[in-house]
Amino acid sequence: MKTNHYLFTILALVSFSFTACTPDEEDNCENFEWSYEGESGPDFWADCETGCGGDMQSPINLTGASIDTALPQPDAVFASSDIDLINNGHSIQLNYDAGSSFTLEGVQYDLKQVHFHTGSEHLQDGIQHEMEVHLVHANAAGTHNVVIGIFIEL
Repeated sequence: MKTNHYLFTILALVSFSFTACTPDEEDNCENFEWSYEGESGPDFWADCETGCGGDMQSPINLTGASIDTALPQPDAVFASSDIDLINNGHSIQLNYDAGSSFTLEGVQYDLKQVHFHTGSEHLQDGIQHEMEVHLVHANAAGTHNVVIGIFIEL
């Protein structure tokens, strides 16, 4: 089925491991409010957020991607959870209780939250999709995040 194949492709392509940006208070940017364009857009995020910028910074244009069927499949566990629903001003965010996770290369990543972007935060070969869902996971130490992104077309 084309839809399932497309979804699998996107899941395989948009799995990123990176550390989140953290406020850089030394630059007097305590009230920095990011956006996707203008003077608070991606070109300026690194000015006020330590760890932002570079090749691993959103938004990313995924180009020339292909499916690698040799990649190991993560060992996933999904549990029922109460959720806290938050409108954070950029997206609708669902915070999850402990219990859902996946293990990849021996490291467990716990599901922390799911949020939505309309249109998609990332691009695929220069194309912005109608929506993107991010499933945000963190390791036990909280030092590394894995975000699984899924492009949605209505």
